[in-house]
Amino acid sequence: NLTLPLGAFNSMYFAPFMTGQLGIDKAAVSILGGVYAGVMLLVFLFITPVISRKHMSASILTGLFLQAVALIGITAVPEGIIFFAILAVALYSFGYGIFIPFFSTLIADISEGRDRAGIYSLVNTVTAVLSALIGLGSGFLYAAAPRFIFYLTALLLGLSIIAMFVLIADDKKQRTKEA
Repeated sequence: NLTLPLGAFNSMYFAPFMTGQLGIDKAAVSILGGVYAGVMLLVFLFITPVISRKHMSASILTGLFLQAVALIGITAVPEGIIFFAILAVALYSFGYGIFIPFFSTLIADISEGRDRAGIYSLVNTVTAVLSALIGLGSGFLYAAAPRFIFYLTALLLGLSIIAMFVLIADDKKQRTKEA
């Protein structure tokens, strides 16, 4: 969630980046919002129900990886070529679509019982505070180097991938101890 105010495809920097940096027509940029929503809907309707809960970690990791690739890829789109922008947006949306339901399920599983509301509240509070700070800093970063917004967001996703691997390794250790 921290990536949203910084530089994801649904941040406030998206349209200015597309028009100012990539030279895509303002009217054409609005199509990208439809691509984002359409791909997300297709993933939620047809892909997510097929993916087993048994593969939750793989879905989270794949989703994070696809988002990071799309964020790096959008910075390499040739000027004025909307086709590649559409591909990057679709890839990001696909990655986010397979990531978010399983990430939400993971948080729910970790926070079983009476502590669930407190954990969700803590996660949302920390996210809100850090989002405000990141949002403030990202304005300066965008003014200095617009592409770095997307690189920094990809870096955050990379750190999330590392954290997920650590969580998987810890879970395997716990299962081994219980067996």
